[in-house]
Amino acid sequence: LTVSFGVNCEPDYYSQSCDVYCRVDNVFSDHRFCNTSSGVKQCLPGWSGSDCQADVNECENPPCQNGGTCVNRPGTFFCSCLMGTQGLFHFCLM
Repeated sequence: LTVSFGVNCEPDYYSQSCDVYCRVDNVFSDHRFCNTSSGVKQCLPGWSGSDCQADVNECENPPCQNGGTCVNRPGTFFCSCLMGTQGLFHFCLM
């Protein structure tokens, strides 16, 4: 016999005892979310800093392959492929 249970906290409260308050008004403009287990605010991918307003420069360690050029954008990046190649994500292929 296996017994399991879950905790249903009030909105904006987290942890097994529902004693951690965390609220993010706008996930997209704040660039962060509340971890559903711990209630700790975490930055969305591509963002960093104590308030998640600093853009991570993904191009510092060039992710593009086969001659692609990394172009950093707020919260993301893309690879610009050489003429005659095309690709998805980090790969530029003939």
